[in-house]
Amino acid sequence: MGSLFGAVSSLIIILPPLPFLINWCIKLIISFIIILITFGYHNTALFFKNTVLFYGISFCFCGLMLFVWFTFMPKGLYIKNSTVYFNLSPIAMIVTTLIAYFIIQTIMKITAKSVSETQFCKVKVVSNGSSCEFYGKTDTGNTLYEPFSHLPVIVVNKRAVASVIESEFQKLLNGEYDTLNISGKYRLIPFHSVNGEGLLPSFMPDKIYINNCVCQQKIYIAVCKDTIVGTSVEAMINPEIISSAKEGINNDIFKSM
Repeated sequence: MGSLFGAVSSLIIILPPLPFLINWCIKLIISFIIILITFGYHNTALFFKNTVLFYGISFCFCGLMLFVWFTFMPKGLYIKNSTVYFNLSPIAMIVTTLIAYFIIQTIMKITAKSVSETQFCKVKVVSNGSSCEFYGKTDTGNTLYEPFSHLPVIVVNKRAVASVIESEFQKLLNGEYDTLNISGKYRLIPFHSVNGEGLLPSFMPDKIYINNCVCQQKIYIAVCKDTIVGTSVEAMINPEIISSAKEGINNDIFKSM
C-alpha cells in the first residue's frame, strides 16, 4: 500500500514547475504518509528512525540518478519537480523487477542468520477488550518461565503495554501486595540476570499474536518498569514462543489442505 501511494504521488509530474519550498513541503508530506502506511505509528523515536532511513535511501538513489544523468544522458530518463521518471516498456519493467527480486532474495539468503538469534517480531497483546502492538526481539538468553505452570515469558517495557494494564495489576507493579486480589492471571516471576535478581510482575493476556499469527500456548507478559531494550524494540521474546507461533501457522496450513 505504501508503494501504491508512492506510485500515485508520482503524478505530480503533470503539475507545472513548483517553487522549491512548495515542492519540498509536498515531498515531505508524501514521505510521511508513505512511512505511516508502510510501518504504522508506534512511537516518535521509531517514526523518526524510519524517516531518516527513508531519506537516506532516497538521497543515495538521487545521487546515483544524477550521476547516470550527467554522465550518460540516457534517453527515457526524466527529472521534473525533483522526481526521477523512467520511460520503460512493460516488458523491460517486468524483466528488471524480476531481476531485482532474485538479487534481493539471494542477498537475504546469504546474509540471513539463525532465526533464534536475529528475528524481530511484531507482537500484539489482547487483554480485557484492549490491545497494544510493539516490536520484540527473539533472545536465546531469555529462558524465563513461570515456575508453577512452566509457561514461557515475554519481558516487555512497561510503556509498551500501558494501554492493557488493569488497575489490579498496577497494584502489583506498585508493590501493593497486601491489597491485591491475586488471580490466576497475575504472577510474580523470579528472574536472574547479570545486573542482579528479583521478581517481575506478570500477567496472562487473553491472546498474543506474533507477526499476525496467534500463539497456540498460553504466555505470561512480564512487565519491566525500567527500559530493558532500545526505543525500536520493546520486548525480549523466549524462542519457544516463536516455535509456538510457527506451529500455529503449520496447523492452519494443514487444516486448509
